[in-house]
Amino acid sequence: MKAIVFNHYDFDNETVWGGNLIAENLSKMRHLRLLIINGLTTSGSLGCLSDELRYVNWCYYPFKYLPSNFQPNQLVELILENSSIEQLWKGKKVL
Repeated sequence: MKAIVFNHYDFDNETVWGGNLIAENLSKMRHLRLLIINGLTTSGSLGCLSDELRYVNWCYYPFKYLPSNFQPNQLVELILENSSIEQLWKGKKVL
C-alpha cells in the first residue's frame, strides 16, 4: 500500500474503524508514501513510520515526537496541524 487517507468525516459511527486509528497498524506499512489523517482518535503507540513517506498531513497528531527511527530523507511536506508534537524527534538526526 502506498497511500492512505483517513478522514473522520468520511466515516459514520457504525463503521469498522469507529473513528479510532490503531497506531501500531501504521508501523507495519513499510512502503507508505502518502499519509493523510484528519480527525481520528489514535490509540496505541507509533513504533515507526515508513521511510518512503513523501507527504504527511496528520491533523491532531497525538504524540510528542515522530518515531526516532523514522528517516525522512524523501519527505517533501510535513503538516502536523493542531498536534501534540513538542519537537520532531529526540536527539540529533542527520538528513
